Amino acid sequence: MITNEQQDCLVLAHNRQWQNKKEVMKMKIASIMWGSYMQALVAAAREIDGLELKIYSMKDMGEAECREAFFRYARQEADVLVIYANANAVWEAMSGDLKEISTVIPVVVFGNAPALLVYNTVPGPVALTVQQYLTYGGEENARSALFYVLKEVLGQDCEAAPPAELAWQGIYYPGVDEIMDSAGEYRKKCPGYQPERPTVGILFYRSLWINKNYEIIDSIIRECDGLGLNALPAFATGSADADTGSLGNRYVINEYFMQQGQPVIDALIDLQSSMLIKPAEQGATGDTDGFDLLQRMNVPIIKGLTTYSKTEEEWRADKYGISGASMVWAVGMPEMNGVIEPIVIACQERSPQPDTGGALEYHRPLAGRICYLCRRVKKWIDLKNKPVDRRKVAFILHNNPCVGAELSVGGGANLDTLESVARIMKEMQSQGYSLQELPQNGEELIHTIMDRKAISDFRWTPIEEIVQKGGVLRYLKTDEYRRWFNGFPSEARQAMTATWGNPPGEEIDEVPAAMVYQGDILITGVEYGNAVICAQPKRGCAGPRCDGRVCKILHDPECPPTHQYVATYRYLEDVWGADALVHVGTHGNLEFLPGKALGLSESCYPELTLGTLPHLYIYNTDNPAEGTIAKRRSYATLVGHMQTVMVETAAYGAYDDLAAMLGEYQQACTQDKTRANALEHLIAEKITQANLTVEIDLNQDFPAIVEKTHAVLNRMKSSMHQDGMHIFDSIPQGEGRVNFIHSVLRHDTEESRSFGRLVAELMGLDYDALHETPHVWHEAFGKTYGDLLQEIHICAKSFIREFITVNGRG
Repeated sequence: MITNEQQDCLVLAHNRQWQNKKEVMKMKIASIMWGSYMQALVAAAREIDGLELKIYSMKDMGEAECREAFFRYARQEADVLVIYANANAVWEAMSGDLKEISTVIPVVVFGNAPALLVYNTVPGPVALTVQQYLTYGGEENARSALFYVLKEVLGQDCEAAPPAELAWQGIYYPGVDEIMDSAGEYRKKCPGYQPERPTVGILFYRSLWINKNYEIIDSIIRECDGLGLNALPAFATGSADADTGSLGNRYVINEYFMQQGQPVIDALIDLQSSMLIKPAEQGATGDTDGFDLLQRMNVPIIKGLTTYSKTEEEWRADKYGISGASMVWAVGMPEMNGVIEPIVIACQERSPQPDTGGALEYHRPLAGRICYLCRRVKKWIDLKNKPVDRRKVAFILHNNPCVGAELSVGGGANLDTLESVARIMKEMQSQGYSLQELPQNGEELIHTIMDRKAISDFRWTPIEEIVQKGGVLRYLKTDEYRRWFNGFPSEARQAMTATWGNPPGEEIDEVPAAMVYQGDILITGVEYGNAVICAQPKRGCAGPRCDGRVCKILHDPECPPTHQYVATYRYLEDVWGADALVHVGTHGNLEFLPGKALGLSESCYPELTLGTLPHLYIYNTDNPAEGTIAKRRSYATLVGHMQTVMVETAAYGAYDDLAAMLGEYQQACTQDKTRANALEHLIAEKITQANLTVEIDLNQDFPAIVEKTHAVLNRMKSSMHQDGMHIFDSIPQGEGRVNFIHSVLRHDTEESRSFGRLVAELMGLDYDALHETPHVWHEAFGKTYGDLLQEIHICAKSFIREFITVNGRG
């Protein structure tokens, strides 16, 4: 293995040929460059006597004043223009200047925007060689690149060493003078490694290593060490590249974070952007998408975010936090690999360079944010390593305070949350969790909650009743709460005090303090040994004085939570000792508390309230938009549940009679005109009886009435409704399974036709016509199109029923 020192010596040896020619004729280079290449180029240029370099990043060029200054220099003074071309809207604003300058001085263009290569005026191999120097990276290669431009483009009497290849991936550790290349080598040579400790992997970009920007990595290593954790920091380019020899993240995960197919880390901090592992190219060997590799590694992957385009001041002032392209690349795409908890830990720092023109960009760690990230990582590791019988889990039930009725406790979209929690706790107990006196079912659970009034006060539940009936888990003293409150950021404390008074809460504008009894904050819930069930605390309302208008604050982006709201979550983690938090059902309101949209700070209430608890959220998969909010703003790991069984609406009463009359009418029209005439009057009366006259105008011609009535009844029969609520981890059985599968297969998709369409085609029928003209009579089948459509669905379900029975899956 080549050490860092040996690599430096090798490069210096290559450059001996130009060291006695360090001084060159006074030459001037203008450059528009990728930000991560600029540091090395600036450092190298300062060591070459006689060379003047004016170099600007794309961010610099986005400012009109900088752009004007740069092109003025390029026109009047520069001898050559060197451009790294990437996709950016700013190029359009520069096209005229570039076209003009390319007719005056040589222009070297390379990069990943082919459309800009039109401005290149030097031979292609020359531009590609300059690109190779900078791709290999490092200060020595940057120096050689400058000498290469001086020699090959400007004809200077100097020599440049060929591009020197450096490590594309490896394990870095401060104080170790070599790059390690396996998990085994790390364990042997890393001075900070202690085998009895858990290990945290850190994956970062090679550019940080090549430019010696170690601050963020070293800060995480120090914080992990202080928490009793090993740190295994590895760098890579992200994707593999056959041209350069970069092996990419797949190799790093296999060789550095795993050994003999088993993980050697307990958690991974991802500091890269984009997908951690991208789907393999068509025809690639090995795993097809890389996801199975992550599953084999089987550790939580936490996202450490850098605000690439914002300084700390800009990030803190921005209500959106992370937005635009950064949101897509740094958050959205990693989520596709299962990366969780996007936590900002570093910000950009721009350092103006008067001698070279543009500003150099550095990424500086935020000490408090790195501490928070590492504490959350440690909580995940502690959860994994803690014996099952000592793990403590807090369940939070949704509690809509606005409806003014206790029936709202435990609501959840399409999920029977109460029965689900009762069954989850039984399963936990069977796997060794220390739980006692469990409810037999959801009904017993809600009766226990309601009998004890283990909820928040509101219109019909005064706080005295909660105290009297035993719903209080803890009478939290003001001094105890203040120990947390005084540690909150000042802006959060000020907002809470202005809205809800000083701790524990005060009456403001005739609104009493939330859940305060004789000076104590009340924490409510029901305990079952090492599990506790709490109704989500009040977002904020007037308690028994509530008039129902409180709902306006549920999603208020400015209104802070009450003292009791925050105290409940702090109590669960710091006093009761929860190891994990589980919100049950779609959805609560923790994720909608005030704060940044994404990339939260310590002043944002979702983070301030949650603390460092691992957060699981049993969520409806049918609501990805709000589920994404929960993932990003409350650091939730979503546990999706399937939908309820959907069944067709059955016709009954007057509607059923009306359908029968329409069928008889269609047949009578060709066989018995007298009967058809009588049925016209009976159908009109039945339409009135069924209250359908709002949709069906009885003053029009009767054929039009028949057509409209068929359409209305067909719409009703084709509509579907939920057959009860889903229970978590409960798979539909018997006819419920038939209905569930049929409800999925009855719709066309881009890739396949619906089951109903296939059956219709087998019957020689036009499926679209059946839907669009349900009143039409089919002579061969002796039925209307609408009735045939219903028969098709019956046939489809019969096939599904037979299939799952024969295959033993019923």
